Amino acid sequence: MSPKRHRCRRSVTDVAEASQMSPTQPETPTVQAFENPKIIKTYSDFKKTLSEGERENFIEFAKKKAAQLPNPPQLPQRWIEKNFDELRSQWYKSTGQVSPAQSSKWEADPRRQEWLDKIRSLGFAAFIYESKDLDKERKEFYEWANSNNLIWGDET
Repeated sequence: MSPKRHRCRRSVTDVAEASQMSPTQPETPTVQAFENPKIIKTYSDFKKTLSEGERENFIEFAKKKAAQLPNPPQLPQRWIEKNFDELRSQWYKSTGQVSPAQSSKWEADPRRQEWLDKIRSLGFAAFIYESKDLDKERKEFYEWANSNNLIWGDET
């Protein structure tokens, strides 16, 4: 953390502490009290959706990402809590899973049925290379549709 940023954080903390003691500014502690628990609660909710093994894997993944930063955070757990949304997306991709956010995006996509029909008629490769170049969005759609058995259904 750069000294400039650290001084800025210190002044925010000093303001917060002064606000708590000063009856003239009761809003500042209230705002701070609600901001951080919301982040932790959302991160906490995410962790609850994971098995113990997945949770450990995610935390290890996130700590590695934090350590790779040009200026690694001194409090990596706090950095993970604040950046978990982006980390979650990257983690899902690294494990070959489709994130719930991506899944709901494809569920509501107006091209969904058209693209499923194209995959069935053209095949996977022709579908993602229909424009002659690799179409990353179509590839993501295919991976989502395939992982949810939407292309051919359960072939048992």
